[in-house]
Amino acid sequence: MEYRDYRLQVAAIDGYFGGNISILKKLPDSPHHILARLRFIHRSAHLVDGAWDPSNNSWKDGVEPVPFADDFFELNPAIQLHYQEVDIRVYGGLAYSILIRPKDQERFSFSGGSEIIFNDPLFNFLQKPVRIYGAWDIKMKARPKYLPSHSLMAGLKFGEKQGIGLSIYAFYYSGYDYFSAYYKSRLNKFGLGFFLDFNP
Repeated sequence: MEYRDYRLQVAAIDGYFGGNISILKKLPDSPHHILARLRFIHRSAHLVDGAWDPSNNSWKDGVEPVPFADDFFELNPAIQLHYQEVDIRVYGGLAYSILIRPKDQERFSFSGGSEIIFNDPLFNFLQKPVRIYGAWDIKMKARPKYLPSHSLMAGLKFGEKQGIGLSIYAFYYSGYDYFSAYYKSRLNKFGLGFFLDFNP
């Protein structure tokens, strides 16, 4: 039996690197904040062993590697609203790709969305407050025609809003494939998950 029968195979990998600058400013005589982020990201796409069919000596489903690359700047302004009942953040975004391959994509893309968390806990668990939150995000990219990609999330945060805690959530996505090797493909996904929040 060959070693490939035992190793974990991965079909696609996206490589990222970059950096960002963020600002946060409290509005005068108000509990609300404005914030903005400017970032630069390089993204590349790679098909790997899980996408290769050794029995036929070919790529699976006829999908061959593409020379995908996207170097872009993105500006995201936002406003963070603090009320007694809820905290709400609303944001937008504009991105421009200084290098993009293949060429059947537009250089400009757009994004927007909102997040909400309810300040009153639903209940306490192990002496920790549990709050409900939700988020929606939309991205408009042209490959080659502009189409939306929607992300919806709802979950429970165990612990303080801005502190360390566990989040359990449900997630729905409808839009372009996560992996850029399949940059023209569309998909719909639903999932459940959790993460540890380390906000100070």
